[in-house]
Amino acid sequence: MFVGRTVWEVNQGREGDFIGVCRRSSEIHKRLGAVNVALIAHSTGPGHLMTYVLHFETVPGTARLWMHWHPTRSGSPWGVSS
Repeated sequence: MFVGRTVWEVNQGREGDFIGVCRRSSEIHKRLGAVNVALIAHSTGPGHLMTYVLHFETVPGTARLWMHWHPTRSGSPWGVSS
């Protein structure tokens, strides 16, 4: 299992735009193998933080996402040759 997350600081008043982008992104990530995608809003701390979370059951699913982001790379998505 692999769980990745990215924390974003969203400008106040732009939350709707950001949620729309995350909705479109989640569709792409699910096509690439994510079994669950979540958007978490934080109510503490400075600024307006939101965390985008990806959950993959298998490493091959994670590798498909990595190769989509970095199509020129070959071999291991972590840059390790076997």
